[in-house]
Amino acid sequence: MRTIIALVAIAVALTLGGCVRATLPTAPAVGDVQVLDDQGAAGAISHLQAVDFEDLPLDRGPGLPTGLRNPLTLGAATFRNPVSLRDGFCSSPTCQPDANNPDGGNIELFLEPGGSISFAQPARMVILDIQGIGDNPFVLVVTERGGRQKTIASEGKLFGVTLVGVTAPRGITSVEVQGVGGTGGPLALARVLFSRGSDSAT
Repeated sequence: MRTIIALVAIAVALTLGGCVRATLPTAPAVGDVQVLDDQGAAGAISHLQAVDFEDLPLDRGPGLPTGLRNPLTLGAATFRNPVSLRDGFCSSPTCQPDANNPDGGNIELFLEPGGSISFAQPARMVILDIQGIGDNPFVLVVTERGGRQKTIASEGKLFGVTLVGVTAPRGITSVEVQGVGGTGGPLALARVLFSRGSDSAT
């Protein structure tokens, strides 16, 4: 009798265990990079630290000194380009005017393929504000603290703003420009927004 009861108990436990496993959702692995939709990225902007380029010396043209260091560190973000790091003025309506720009435009930083942004502390959320590249496509590679990478393909908006937002529980360490279609580059950044470390609330 005890043997029969024990066998029944095991069968019930296995059945219930199977049911429990079947109803559990499949969660992303710790450290996985997730991409925000447009609404999610736009809604998070006010909670993040922003780096823009309005105070940089303006690059006046090819062959002239840019006055920009390469790499260039602004706050907790470091920008690198394979050769030189340049910036430029983008006028309205191609770009949205920056409130701090006296000329009614926007100073942008240009990253060529192979250029990157890294962070002093891994950031749980990063948003790139991309303007002035028309509707050209581009590809980014996002790396999180554990070394996992995610390749993201997006595209610019003609006379508009593209917000590329990514999150990672363990924190994002860098974003690299893998390629820019159409013109071949560069990727034009109006600003970069990020959380203040992997333990920051978003």
